[in-house]
Amino acid sequence: MKNYRIVNIFKPIYIIGVIFFTRKFTLIDSNVSKVSVFYIIYAIFGNIMIYLMFFHMFNSFFELLNNNSLYFFYVIVYFLFSFNHTVISALNIINSENHIKVMLNLQKIQSILGDSRDSKFIYIVIRVSLFALFTIFLILISIKLISDRLSSFSRGILIFLTTVSDVELLNAAFVMLFLSRYVDQWLRRMSLKIGTISLRDMIKDETDERERMFQVFRTIIDTAINLEQATNVTILSHFVTQLIQSLSYIRILILWMHSERKEESVEILSHFIGVLIWITKGFLIETILCVCCEIYYRKIVFARTVVLIYKGHSFTYSDRKLTKRILSDISTRFRRMDCLGLFTLEAALLLKLLALLAHYTVVLLQFVF
Repeated sequence: MKNYRIVNIFKPIYIIGVIFFTRKFTLIDSNVSKVSVFYIIYAIFGNIMIYLMFFHMFNSFFELLNNNSLYFFYVIVYFLFSFNHTVISALNIINSENHIKVMLNLQKIQSILGDSRDSKFIYIVIRVSLFALFTIFLILISIKLISDRLSSFSRGILIFLTTVSDVELLNAAFVMLFLSRYVDQWLRRMSLKIGTISLRDMIKDETDERERMFQVFRTIIDTAINLEQATNVTILSHFVTQLIQSLSYIRILILWMHSERKEESVEILSHFIGVLIWITKGFLIETILCVCCEIYYRKIVFARTVVLIYKGHSFTYSDRKLTKRILSDISTRFRRMDCLGLFTLEAALLLKLLALLAHYTVVLLQFVF
């Protein structure tokens, strides 16, 4: 039987962070601790190597491209690749304490509310999602290496490094999904069923058990708060760079299509396929995060509704006290995740971003026609 502990469920993401200089903490067996000074030096060295590859690639690019506009937009795209990776690497070290709190809180919740089916579900989802993500990138890089004369080993590495930013968003999405399922488990433990409230099935009149249920619910909300504090800038960086890079790629495609050199038709097709895969992949990752956040919000709202019903059917002081404490926590501590107050992560966000992308694509086309 597999071990579905939290540290094992999230271990693939941890391994990716170790390889790509974006580790959030040190994981030894089930012990979680801050990153060491040695790792910080390792991360600095790794990021310096990334920028050296960036400069090496664009020295060769300058010789192959005779179009200054194309060169400028390619520089923007690949500089953002490198810069975004550095931002994530630095933020993960700075916010190491919050990431540790998230892991410890998940372990605490799992020890009380853990269900092997939920753990197995997240275990499988994480591995399938990461496999799909890396497969998409391998397809994209293969297409570029085969059909694009501008492709090189350095360019392939820089493109592949963008998986790190996507993995960070997936990690946040998986945590939010886990919390959503924990809210369901909490409601089941409290014996609160959809549409029916049976006093005989309510939690037993035991002070310790009531206090434990309250503390678990508070820990669920605290975990979401810690996650927001640890990842808000990282998520903002992904959304902003995804939008800028998508517009830059579209501008590059427009410039390629209006090139007078006929031998570049294969490169135009290659770039078109690359842009399509890139934009689809990026917005799909962001959609997954927004949907997982929306599920969590709705679960908390539903929990609040159920607790209100429970309060109306409570006849003991301990019942009313428990419901009031839970409702107070929801009112004062629960909030939707936002990226430094700029936008809220919710299901409708992607429609707004796609509308923004479409608007500026039309603006770019106006310069041509």
